[in-house]
Amino acid sequence: MIIPPDPLPLTPTTARLIAEAATLPLRDAAFALWWQRSTFIREGEAASPQDLSNRADAIVYGQMLADALAQDRIAAPGSGAILRLRRAHPLANDAELRDVILAVVKFDDDCNRFFANDSTDYWQQVERAVDRASRLSPGYLGTTLRHTRYQLAKSMR
Repeated sequence: MIIPPDPLPLTPTTARLIAEAATLPLRDAAFALWWQRSTFIREGEAASPQDLSNRADAIVYGQMLADALAQDRIAAPGSGAILRLRRAHPLANDAELRDVILAVVKFDDDCNRFFANDSTDYWQQVERAVDRASRLSPGYLGTTLRHTRYQLAKSMR
C-alpha cells in the first residue's frame, strides 16, 4: 500500500504553533493560526522546490502562493487553513471548521476596514478598530483581542 505524502508537513515551529492553538477554544485557535499563515508558508507548507532567480519560476510560485491563500480565505476543503485547524481541534466537524475560519477572516477584514488613519493617537486608532470589529464578532478571548491589537498595529505601520 502506498501512503500519500502528508499534505501538511510539520516542522518544529509549525508543530509548536498547532499545539499552542490546540489549547485554545476553536474560534481563538482559528484566529491564532490565521495570523501565522506566512510562518506556515515560510516553514515549508508551500516551500519552493525551484530556484526563484528564474523570473518565470518566481511568477508561477507567486501565483501558487496567492492561490493557496485564496483557498484559505474561503476555507476550501483541503486548504491549509482547514488542515491546520483540524490538527489543532480534531473533534470539530468540517462545517464547524469552515464556519469558524470564515468568521475569523471576517473579523480580520473588519479590523483592517475599521482602522482609520486619522489625527488621533495611533494606538487609539488600533484599539478603536479592534473594539468595533469585536462588537460585530463577539466571543474572542481577551488574549486574542490583545494579540489582534498588536498584529494590527504592526501591519498598519
